[in-house]
Amino acid sequence: MREPFRGAAIGLVSLAMMLGVSQPAHACSCLPLTLEGYIAESTYVFRAYVTGAMIETDWRGKSKGRVVVSLKEIIPYKGGTPPFDELHTPEWGPSCGMKIAAAEHYWFFTDATGRVSKCGASGVSSLEMFEEMEMSVIDEIWRYKRADRPE
Repeated sequence: MREPFRGAAIGLVSLAMMLGVSQPAHACSCLPLTLEGYIAESTYVFRAYVTGAMIETDWRGKSKGRVVVSLKEIIPYKGGTPPFDELHTPEWGPSCGMKIAAAEHYWFFTDATGRVSKCGASGVSSLEMFEEMEMSVIDEIWRYKRADRPE
């Protein structure tokens, strides 16, 4: 009597392996581009100071699956000044969400709605890859720094 069960078990395991997925269903796969490619693909490219980042929740406190990032000191590089002062990114993990820390300056590469992902070139402004971009907006950066000083 054990043989029929053994055959059925092997069949179920084989079926499960055939149907199994090695990655999460919404895994993030990024196509690497050059910095110029990321700029070309983005609607807005700008430098900004992150004042906060919070997981968006519904009325029950359940996550809506995205992080809302609050910004100030927005300095446009491409696309003019964006029509938003908040960004959104999927929650971190396989859904391409970008980890963003408050109290940091970043370069953001977004679409028209303010969505940013870890697949883009967005990152902390002190990264070497942004050196040329930093120099191109240095006057604006200094303007904000002078405004922060008490008189």
